[in-house]
Amino acid sequence: MSKTKPPPVAQKPPALMTASYWEIGRRIVEAEQKGKRRAGYGEQLIARLSLDLTQRFGRGFSARNLEQMRQFFLIWLIAQTVSAQLAADSEGMAS
Repeated sequence: MSKTKPPPVAQKPPALMTASYWEIGRRIVEAEQKGKRRAGYGEQLIARLSLDLTQRFGRGFSARNLEQMRQFFLIWLIAQTVSAQLAADSEGMAS
């Protein structure tokens, strides 16, 4: 993540906010959790990240918000997997 503070949330377009939340969730899952659904040390990870990000960037990085960003990324992955499977199934039926 960049070391500069992002602009206030009110100034970010919704699509940029969504992409930012997804990216933070992805980084938590892929980098910090090594791709697993939960980190081996659980809630300590989220609490530590919350403190670090809040010190670095200011408000908006509470443990609850980070947990929701992580869940958003995981739910998006599930939706993408289901969507791809449905597309593959419908292509198979059309053949």
